[in-house]
Amino acid sequence: MDLECSDLFEWHMQSGHGKVYADSFALFISIPLASLCVLILIS
Repeated sequence: MDLECSDLFEWHMQSGHGKVYADSFALFISIPLASLCVLILIS
C-alpha cells in the first residue's frame, strides 16, 4: 500500500499538476503548524 501511494505521489510530481498539489499540501500543513507554534509561544 505504501509503495503504491509513493508511486502515485511520484507520478503526480512528474505531471504538470504535481507542483501545485505539493505547494497546496505544504501550505495546508504549514498554516496549522505555524498557528500551533504561535499558541505555544503566547502561553
